[in-house]
Amino acid sequence: MNEEHFSLTTKIDNLDNLPIETLIKIKQLYEDNNLPQDIKFLLEEKGFNSEKISELMSKSNYKESEIEEKYTHHENQNYKVHEQVTYEDKTFIYHEEKMANGMPIYTGYKAMLEKDSWTEETISNLAVYRYEGKSNSENYIKHYINKGNTNEIITLPFSEAIQIIDKFGIDTAKLHLILAVHACRQEKPWDSKFTIKGSDLITALGWHKRTDLSITEKLNKISQLAWAINCLLIQVKWIYGKSKKNKNINQIAIETSRIWDLSVKELGKENPLTEKVDNPEEIEITVRPGLWTYSFLNEGGKVAQTALYHFSWLSESIMSIDPYHEEAALRIAMIQSIAAYRDSYITVETWLKENLNGASTRIEKAKTDFRRRAELKNYWDNILITLKNVGFTVNFDPETYPEWLRPDSQKSNKRGYFDILLQAKVSIRPPTPAYLRERKTNPKLIQKTITGIDIKKARESAGLSLATVADYLKIHRSTLSKKESGDRILKQDEAKEILKVILTLQDS
Repeated sequence: MNEEHFSLTTKIDNLDNLPIETLIKIKQLYEDNNLPQDIKFLLEEKGFNSEKISELMSKSNYKESEIEEKYTHHENQNYKVHEQVTYEDKTFIYHEEKMANGMPIYTGYKAMLEKDSWTEETISNLAVYRYEGKSNSENYIKHYINKGNTNEIITLPFSEAIQIIDKFGIDTAKLHLILAVHACRQEKPWDSKFTIKGSDLITALGWHKRTDLSITEKLNKISQLAWAINCLLIQVKWIYGKSKKNKNINQIAIETSRIWDLSVKELGKENPLTEKVDNPEEIEITVRPGLWTYSFLNEGGKVAQTALYHFSWLSESIMSIDPYHEEAALRIAMIQSIAAYRDSYITVETWLKENLNGASTRIEKAKTDFRRRAELKNYWDNILITLKNVGFTVNFDPETYPEWLRPDSQKSNKRGYFDILLQAKVSIRPPTPAYLRERKTNPKLIQKTITGIDIKKARESAGLSLATVADYLKIHRSTLSKKESGDRILKQDEAKEILKVILTLQDS
C-alpha cells in the first residue's frame, strides 16, 4: 500500500470536505474498477457511488478536465494495482485487520512460542518442530531452522539451531502475525513482495510508547526479529487424492521453503570500521510469503482448503498488552485471533497450561499452598479482565463456572474453590470488526440493494466458507456460489435472509 492509498483510506469518513483532486482520484479508480477493495467497500457502506462523488465534485470551482489530466498522468505512475513490490505504510489502518490464518501461519506461531517443543530428529539430527493433522496423522507440517545469511536451504542440526530457536519468543510471534496481515492484502500472496518500514513496525508492535529503548535500539531489535523469522523453514506434507494409475496409492505433496522470505535494508551512516549501519535511522523489510504458499494454493491446497486465503481478524488493541507482565493474556489473545474457529468452552487448567510458562509446576504448588492458590486465581482473573479490556468476549460455562468464582464477583471463595476453578470452562472470542458490529446495530446499512458481491464480502469477512453458509441454508454450495457471482437471480428477501444467517453464524 503506497502513501496515497493510505491517505485515501484514512479520509473516507470526511468525503464531503475532500479536495477536488482526491475526489477525482477516487472517482476514476472507482469507474475503472481499480479502487482497492477496502476503500470501495467502505464507500459503498456509507452510501457513496460514482454519482454521489460526481455530485460532490460539482460543488468545486476547479476545472475538472485540467485536474483530471494531471491526475491521469500521476495515476499511471503510482496506482498500478499490483506492482511487483508494494510499500505498506501502516499495519493497522482500522482497529481490526484481516490476517491470514491458514495452518502454516498457526504452526509457525506455535513454533516460535513453544521453544521447548523443538526436538532432535533421530536419523538426521536436525532440529524440528512437528505438527500432525488431527484428522489424518499422515498429513503433517514440520518446521526446521535454516542457516542464517544464505539464500540457500541449509537445515541446521539441533546443536547449532538451538541458538536461533532461543531468539524466538513473543516478539517474533507478534511480527509473524503482522506479516500475515500484510500478506492478506496481496491479491496473489505467493507472487507478491511488499516492503514495511521499521518505524511503522514500531507502532504496529506496540513499542511506540516504550521509553526503555531508543528509536535506534527498537529498529535494531526489529532487524534481529526479522533475521530470526527468516531462518524458520516449513515443510508441508499432505495427501490430496489417489494416483490415476493405481487407486490404492495416495498422491502426496511435500514442499520445503522459508515460511517468510525476508531481507532487511538498514538506512543511516556507515561505520567505516565494521562497514555496517550500526545506528540505523530507518530500516525497510521486504517480505515475500514463502514458496509453500504457491503449492498450497494449488492441487492439494485446494482440496485441503488451507492457505493464505483463509483469514481471521487481528485487533490493534492486542498489541498494547504488556508482554512482560501479561504474557499469558497476550498469548491467549494472539492464538485466539489466529484460531478464530476455536470458540468452544475450554477448562481454565488447559488455558493456563497452554499459555503460561511453568503452569504445571505453579498449579501443583498451589494445590498445597493457600497463598499460591489465591495468587494464581488472581493472575487468571487479571487475564480475563485484560482480554475484556481489549475487546474480547468472555463467556462462562454456567454449569462449571459458578458466578461466585468469576472475576467480577464480590463474594468470598468457597472451600475447594481452586479445584473447581481448574475444571471451570470458559470460551474466549476475539473482537468483532467495527463495521460488522455496525451492521448488527444499524439496519440502514442493509436497506440498499444487496448484491451477490455484498453477500460474498460479508461471508468472507465473517470467515465463513461457502459450504458452511450453504449447509445452514440447506442449499447446494454451487447455488450459493452462483448467487454470489451473479450467475443466478438473487431476490432481496433472500439476500437479507442470507445476511442474517451470516451474522448468526458469526456469533455462534
